[in-house]
Amino acid sequence: MNVSLQNRISHFSGLLAVALAATGVLTAAVLRVGLSLPASATVAPAAEIQAAPLTQRVLPASALPGFITTQRPDMTRSARTWAVRAERSATPTLEAARLEHLGFVAGVREELHGRFPLAVEAVSVVERYREPAGASAELAHQRATAETGWATEHVTPLRGLAIPGALGWVVSGPQVAASNSKFSVGREFYVVGSGAAPGTNGAPTAGQMIGAAQLENLIANGCVAKATPHVRNPVNGSGRSMLLH
Repeated sequence: MNVSLQNRISHFSGLLAVALAATGVLTAAVLRVGLSLPASATVAPAAEIQAAPLTQRVLPASALPGFITTQRPDMTRSARTWAVRAERSATPTLEAARLEHLGFVAGVREELHGRFPLAVEAVSVVERYREPAGASAELAHQRATAETGWATEHVTPLRGLAIPGALGWVVSGPQVAASNSKFSVGREFYVVGSGAAPGTNGAPTAGQMIGAAQLENLIANGCVAKATPHVRNPVNGSGRSMLLH
């Protein structure tokens, strides 16, 4: 990915600027809609959901076939750090000020990687604000800027999300193909997205990404509980982390 394209991605959907070391591009293709709960998703008592830390409100890797996590996500409480590391903002000072004005409390970004040789990346993000109005305002901001910052790419709505108030789109272009879904629940703002080079074999379909967003919505509303995070080695299955890129 060239610098100008990365800047456009950061401006357009800062929370989904997932970059491959080799290709650095984003993905999705519009196919059928479907929801498939991973085996690790279980019904949990309301008290357990309410006590779940923010790190347990992102997607399990099993939500997308062929994906793994290589490290446990950390919670970030600094708006400035979030703007730099999670959103990869081109103007982190301004972005941090905007987030603080909305009442940013903390955020968690989980990156999901396709198993080699699947050159695909996905991301699951949750941001918490002091009040529900802050999360709603962030969603409104994302809606207002959803189609800005792109030059040669085509942006179309992602249909069939069936999540109240959700924003979704598919991006296609000569160097990038991407899927984004964003919504808010209470004090939290959520993002689910995937990306790869156009035409990449094994990249998630739009239907699979919609299913992942619907699962995230269930997690956000306390309908299912994400299993305790366990990082697997993609070669020997041990609990030790091995970076793919």
